[in-house]
Amino acid sequence: MTTSLSTNPQWLSLKQAAEQCLQERVVAVAGLSAGDDDTAKSIYDKLKSCGYRVYGVNPNQKEVKGIPCFPSLKDLPEVPGSVMAITRPEATKEVVNQALELGVNWFWMHKSFGSSVSVDAVKLGRERGMNIIDGGCPMMFLEPVDGAHSCLRWLLSGVGRIPKKIPVLTLESPA
Repeated sequence: MTTSLSTNPQWLSLKQAAEQCLQERVVAVAGLSAGDDDTAKSIYDKLKSCGYRVYGVNPNQKEVKGIPCFPSLKDLPEVPGSVMAITRPEATKEVVNQALELGVNWFWMHKSFGSSVSVDAVKLGRERGMNIIDGGCPMMFLEPVDGAHSCLRWLLSGVGRIPKKIPVLTLESPA
């Protein structure tokens, strides 16, 4: 049976979109850094502890804080079902391009106090049929959610720092 991507997105709450994204069990985390910011490493570690197969991506490092890194998504041993970007916004577009080339269905641009969101990358990905979560943090939804991320989800949602609704493209079977 052939499927095609719907051109009419279904608008889901951030929580519903996160749940769908997190159903993908092979995940790439782009933006692991040897610097002081451990956001990407924390997300990587949480995904690992929840049973996901996780790959680190950093074009400039072979290893970051004990985590092996691949230079690009194309260099991974398997295609991830989702990508979590904890990168500078200007780097996010390149990672989206790589994900599109591989046919990745879900892409999450981290945004809490800092932001990986690139408006151009969001537009490009959505126009090409990729489901993009443009804000928030996966750790706000990975069970069990720690108290800090639970509070952050409530606070950042309340002040409009993270999206309330996400357009999600679904696979449809032809009639």
